Amino acid sequence: MYKIKLYNNIAQKGLDRFNDQFEVGTDVEAEDAIIVRSANLHDLDYKDTLKAIARAGAGVNNIDLDACTQRGIVVFNTPGANSNAVKELVFAGLLLASRDIYHGIEWCKTQADNDNLAKDVEKQKKNYAGNERCGPWRDWYSSRQSGSSFRDASRRIRSIYFCRQRVEHVAMGQPCEG
Repeated sequence: MYKIKLYNNIAQKGLDRFNDQFEVGTDVEAEDAIIVRSANLHDLDYKDTLKAIARAGAGVNNIDLDACTQRGIVVFNTPGANSNAVKELVFAGLLLASRDIYHGIEWCKTQADNDNLAKDVEKQKKNYAGNERCGPWRDWYSSRQSGSSFRDASRRIRSIYFCRQRVEHVAMGQPCEG
């Protein structure tokens, strides 16, 4: 039986892939492998039984690579595992950068007792309008997994657009071209 120690919460969907030949959990001792997301393993006393460390995500900066190399412990990561989260953050960032959503929400919070809310919203919404759309989101392509995931999602949301230029134009309030 292989023993896998978890140092962070790992999605149950991923853990379900282990069959009865694996003992998986946070309290496993004399582990053969470690699965980690963000826990700092630099000061960890690596057991002699440890053969591999899997970083669930991109990068391995939370793992002592020198110590692992000296002990023959294989370290690898899963950079595509967080591509859905990256896609969601890109969409959110683009929308937040193109419209003054934050300040609009803050203004709404001050209007709880406003009896003229409908009229005041119409007057105020121009203050949070931001930049107009130009060019389809789907024109943005990338060979990386999160980029293609973003591209596929943007194809399904055809009413959302962004500049064909770089995203920085929108973030910096520059007009879109093309």
